[in-house]
Amino acid sequence: MQQNAIYLHFPDRAAALAMGAALAGGERVERLQPEGVYVGTYWRMDDIGTLYRPTGAVDGEGAPLYEALAGYYVNMVWCGPVETLPDAIDAFRIYPDTPFAVQAGRAS
Repeated sequence: MQQNAIYLHFPDRAAALAMGAALAGGERVERLQPEGVYVGTYWRMDDIGTLYRPTGAVDGEGAPLYEALAGYYVNMVWCGPVETLPDAIDAFRIYPDTPFAVQAGRAS
């Protein structure tokens, strides 16, 4: 089975939920589903949310300080040809040099 790691960056959670609703056939969703099938293509999804990066500074106890990255992040595994990825999802696709998370044993 073909598996494509897909990294998504939305302006906010509401936009991510709108994408989730489109995958669910248009019905409103309160949370992103972890897996499903869209027009015959199986997918898995990790609802990452906010990502943080180190600032290089530390607090009074020496612990590193982090800052939030703008937006809302979701990682997917699309189990079909990437050309079948819906345009509504592809519009939010990003291509990180170094993926942050691991999903199902794969870098995400």
